[in-house]
Amino acid sequence: MIRFTWSEGASNGGTDVLNYNVYYDQGASTATFVLLESSVLTTHYTTTATLTAGETYTFKVTALNTVGESLQSDPLAILAAKLPDAPLNLQNVPLVTTAYQVGLQWQAGAYDGASPVIDY
Repeated sequence: MIRFTWSEGASNGGTDVLNYNVYYDQGASTATFVLLESSVLTTHYTTTATLTAGETYTFKVTALNTVGESLQSDPLAILAAKLPDAPLNLQNVPLVTTAYQVGLQWQAGAYDGASPVIDY
């Protein structure tokens, strides 16, 4: 899942923006944009398409009013994060282990999934 936001354009073309269309390139550096979602009512979007971890996807957005569809926005490239590697060297810490708790220690995996690990 990827989430991104955008700002309204400098001009609405003289009539209110009704909604937005979101396009993407489907990854794999195809640079062939297809409609991902139409009639988005907000200035943010969360993908529902199946994405491949580690693949970079490029998105563009258009605005629609009663006259028609705007030109596409500048492209936004986003890397779909990967899962981090599993922790390494899980060990019991005898000084912490009691009848009521187990003391454990480990090393972080080599790869964090392109995003800091925030919890175990």
